[in-house]
Amino acid sequence: MHITRSLLITVCLFLPAQVWAQPASDNANIPQPPAGAGKPMAGMGMLVGEVSDRAATIQVRLTATDKLVDRDVPGAWGVVHFQLYENGSNEPLAESLEYALPQRDFLTRAKFSGLKPDTQYECRSRIGLNAKELAAGPSSSFRTHAGASKEAAYKFVVVTGMNYAKFHGDKAIDMVQHQRENNSAVPKPYSGPDKYLGYPALATILKMQPDFFIGTGDNVYYDTPDATRATTPDEMRRKWHEQFIQPRYLDLFAKVPTMWMVDDHDYRIDDADNAGSFLPLPATSFAMMLEQIPYGAYDDPAPKTYRTFRVCKDLQIWLPENRLYRTPNAALDDSSKTVWGAEQKTCPTNH
Repeated sequence: MHITRSLLITVCLFLPAQVWAQPASDNANIPQPPAGAGKPMAGMGMLVGEVSDRAATIQVRLTATDKLVDRDVPGAWGVVHFQLYENGSNEPLAESLEYALPQRDFLTRAKFSGLKPDTQYECRSRIGLNAKELAAGPSSSFRTHAGASKEAAYKFVVVTGMNYAKFHGDKAIDMVQHQRENNSAVPKPYSGPDKYLGYPALATILKMQPDFFIGTGDNVYYDTPDATRATTPDEMRRKWHEQFIQPRYLDLFAKVPTMWMVDDHDYRIDDADNAGSFLPLPATSFAMMLEQIPYGAYDDPAPKTYRTFRVCKDLQIWLPENRLYRTPNAALDDSSKTVWGAEQKTCPTNH
């Protein structure tokens, strides 16, 4: 057994399987929690993303509560100790100690590589204010992809349009404006006694036991309600917090890994492009994408939001990027107008 350390952070642990955790290089010189900081919680659970035949990226956000407080989930200082296990084993294959910091919205993230194809894994966590005071945190299980050479059966679900405000009946929604802009009335909010759990469809998805979940955009709605539209980083973060603290999301993500795309409503506004000086600016929206969604490790200098996954011999999935590279909506409709942009269309990983 060989342990590599970098300053305050244990970055990887190698065992015979040669699985490793990618170090978070900017965790060096970690600031100390403020005086009086309490023990953190992990109210938003664990989220597994970007699973391939060889790797997975896993994140946990430390929180001060496990419920909404004034429609937000305050973050908390602390550490998360990630441990990766092959299903049925009590010997960790790799581990990573990550620090929850306010500049990252108290999110922590570990990328594990060197995994075996078509294998069931479990990631467990321990959380605490510091590395000497850790308690059990959330866990999640996932199955790696089989890869290009192996025939295998996989089930997956594709979801879009998770509108928190409409589901919960936010009274700030302008009914007249909605009718005018959408030529339809606002649908009635869900009224079942289980409303506090979140969208019932998530429970149905969990019962189907998919191998992965794809959110194809509009995962949150920055622009609903329009009168209180999210325009600053803190307001945008709040949209993700209130969404992912719903219990049915926690239950689903504990068993099902995820892939993500962003569309207009979780980028800027309805039908958004990159033109205009209104808030949020494209740079802010892009920063929130990389912060809230586990596209890659935090020290990845340029993670791509367009990518492809070869799940098995008979299944390959492409997740294109349809906001960052598009020409302005108002541009002339000719052969130069594009949604994907030149870089994405010519990238080898998209073919």
